[in-house]
Amino acid sequence: MLFLSKSKLNSYIQCPEKYRIGYELGIRPLRTTSSFLEGRAIHHLIESKLMANGNSPDVLEEASQIFWKVNPFESCDYASKKNYKAAQVKCLYEAKRFLELMGPLKVRDIEFPLKAPLVEPFSMEEISDVLLRGYVDFLDIYEGKPRIVDIKTMSKKPMVGMASLAFELTVYAYLLAYPYIYMDMDPVPVALLNLIRKKEPDISWDKSTRSFDDFVELVHTVSAIANNIFNGIFYKNPGMHCSWCQNKPFCFGDKEKAVAVFGKDALQLYMSGGFTSQDIEHAKAIYC
Repeated sequence: MLFLSKSKLNSYIQCPEKYRIGYELGIRPLRTTSSFLEGRAIHHLIESKLMANGNSPDVLEEASQIFWKVNPFESCDYASKKNYKAAQVKCLYEAKRFLELMGPLKVRDIEFPLKAPLVEPFSMEEISDVLLRGYVDFLDIYEGKPRIVDIKTMSKKPMVGMASLAFELTVYAYLLAYPYIYMDMDPVPVALLNLIRKKEPDISWDKSTRSFDDFVELVHTVSAIANNIFNGIFYKNPGMHCSWCQNKPFCFGDKEKAVAVFGKDALQLYMSGGFTSQDIEHAKAIYC
């Protein structure tokens, strides 16, 4: 069974080699990048506050302490402990400001899991060996209907209309709608909640819907990706995204950087094509 999440799917769409490194070889950086960690911290703080629903006035401070305790300085790529401490203060301040700007919301569920088989929308026949799953940031009630909300943190205001294209929102809407997927179904409300980390924090809402036609396209896309993964089809897809991809040292042959970011074992695994030393010795014994 192939389990596919929006993160795995987005990774393959962006670059199949990125998917192979992260999910087939299981290679992860030794340390978490500061930008990724701070985005996670703000997510955690906001979701903790929404979950508390006003019942705990100190929930943000408590959630902040817990988050940074499980993400110690040694596990991050901050240049100094001073920068690490400053990030904690900044994230807490920004989370408070974002929550003020968001105002009251009718939140029904937070960080809740969904899973469903991949089905052909017209016949509802299951496509074998593929399961979609994911965690929705939160589900609120908007204009009387459940709405999927995905939180995004960023450094500048995003392009308007991205909610109509966001692949993850289509995945989540499909998971929420299943098994009630049919041609005349009501559209599923979705939204991006953009948390903009400028000097003065700001937010923007980007709202859209997903319909039956979107699910037809999703199934075709996911089926193609799943077939490629089953058949071991992975290739490099160079582009602007390479500049912020952590796997860059592997693709560009920078062994020294690869060891610094991922470790010697990870480099050896990548260079061997995913085969361990035991696999290689076993092959030698058979074929040599």
